[in-house]
Amino acid sequence: MELADTLAYIATILGLVTFTPQVVITWKTKNAKSVSLATYALITVASSLWFSYGLLKKDTPIIIANFVIFLHAITLVILKLKFDILKTNKRRKT
Repeated sequence: MELADTLAYIATILGLVTFTPQVVITWKTKNAKSVSLATYALITVASSLWFSYGLLKKDTPIIIANFVIFLHAITLVILKLKFDILKTNKRRKT
């Protein structure tokens, strides 16, 4: 394996764990106040474009990393919308 491939796989692994703590904390606390919807929406779009690029180039590390980043980012977008809507509905009921 070439050095470039080794670096790509290391970067992929790091990319895989980058968003995991935020997803776990948001899920456990049921609080997405600290999550920026705009930021994670943009990350979702960017990672889907990088994923597409990886497919076109047949570059496995780019494909894997950006697919997982996309899953994390879209999960945070969904959680943000879900928890903000739930919070808004609770306020209306009181």
